[in-house]
Amino acid sequence: MARGSTAVNRGGGRGSGPDDCNIGNDVHSHSNAHETPLHDESSDDDESIVGRRGSVAPTPLPQPRNRDWIWIIHGQFSNQGKATRIIGENLQAMWTHPWLSWKEVSKEDRDRLFQRFKGYYQWEEEWDDQIRSCWEKFIKRKFKDSLNRARENAKTAAVKAGVEVGEDLSVITPYKPQWMRCEIWESLVQKWNTPAWKAKSATNTTNRGKSNEGKHTLGSQSYVTLKLKLDDYFGRPATLDEIWMQSHGKKGTRPLDRLSSHKEGEGLELTDDLEEIDLENDVVWVDPKAKNSIISYKEQVKQKYTDGSNKRPIFDVHTWTEVVGGKKKGRLYGFNDVSDPSVMMTGKPSTPSTSTLPTRNEEVQRLNEKIAQLEQEKEAERVEKEKERAEKVTMMEKDRRK
Repeated sequence: MARGSTAVNRGGGRGSGPDDCNIGNDVHSHSNAHETPLHDESSDDDESIVGRRGSVAPTPLPQPRNRDWIWIIHGQFSNQGKATRIIGENLQAMWTHPWLSWKEVSKEDRDRLFQRFKGYYQWEEEWDDQIRSCWEKFIKRKFKDSLNRARENAKTAAVKAGVEVGEDLSVITPYKPQWMRCEIWESLVQKWNTPAWKAKSATNTTNRGKSNEGKHTLGSQSYVTLKLKLDDYFGRPATLDEIWMQSHGKKGTRPLDRLSSHKEGEGLELTDDLEEIDLENDVVWVDPKAKNSIISYKEQVKQKYTDGSNKRPIFDVHTWTEVVGGKKKGRLYGFNDVSDPSVMMTGKPSTPSTSTLPTRNEEVQRLNEKIAQLEQEKEAERVEKEKERAEKVTMMEKDRRK
């Protein structure tokens, strides 16, 4: 009994029951395995909460009237960083089964998770399907990242403790993440330790190793987030050159990195002289395809619009599509999560039939108008209540005089 009590204090974390993960090793010293971040992971959301907080402590739900407005911009949330952080916090706090993949999560549990997410935000009723679809896309990533990071950090902690981590993954059992209940962690380790799972994992690793596409230097930041940041900084739409150098050039060779060392308004000449930047030699690219794609694109655009640079579009989606070899599995290289790259780059659809959401400025203006309307309604309601109160006081005064 004493042993079980000690285990709870050592690694249970928030919401944990009796901790049976201690199989003879010093769990207290190494149960925080999840606190070591993985540096080779890349996802498209702004915040990764796994490994930041120890025990899961979800952000408290706001009062309904204080919920932030949220909408979709080019396939991601308008407040991407905060929204995906909330998604990750809720997922860890509500992880109730030994799920190996998002497909194993029941509809009831998915609905429960989404309802929790809705407690933080508000949106127009007609946006429900779009918000739900976007939420599901990013919670899938959080789900995969959470499991991968928990397992790999447990291995790291085990190695630091002098434990040899080989084919037998049962040795990582004592090094569970604090946010997961012990019985769930044990069940997951058992599943990871099966020949079937190991074979599938090896195949996936091999396939990822063969891929020479999709590399970038954004880390957890998405292309859309980078585009919006550069738009705000320049006060104009960022060009493909600027975005591509920043997302596919290695740190230390990216010309736009120098902007951060300038005061606001300085350094903008750099972006006006992109033609003088030697994309072949001035930038160290993440891989040959990243370099060849942007160089070929610029050459073809220059040939296509020979009547002067002022006639060139901000972005020619058709030329880019040709240069990179078309879409693969419905995705366009460099714009994997963007339904219409032309809308992201120029604000205009690539074809007249392409449906788009309102632009960010239009949406902000509409929401501000709605807020002003609600404030007027609340003010009118307050005046009415004050009027009723004054009438009641007057009546009471008359009754008193009688």
